[in-house]
Amino acid sequence: MIETATNKQSLLHRDVLRLSQALDRLIVKAQREQTAQMTPGKWNDQAQRELQPR
Repeated sequence: MIETATNKQSLLHRDVLRLSQALDRLIVKAQREQTAQMTPGKWNDQAQRELQPR
C-alpha cells in the first residue's frame, strides 16, 4: 500500500514537472513572438516602463 502511494506520488511529480516544462516553453515562445512583433524603439519604451519601480 505504501509502495503504491509512493509510485503514484512519483508519477504525479513527474507529470507536474512535464507540465511545468511545457508551460515554460509556451511562455518563452510567446515572449519571442511578442518581441518579434515590436519595433526596436517600441520595445525599448516598454522595457523601460516595465523596469521602473512602482
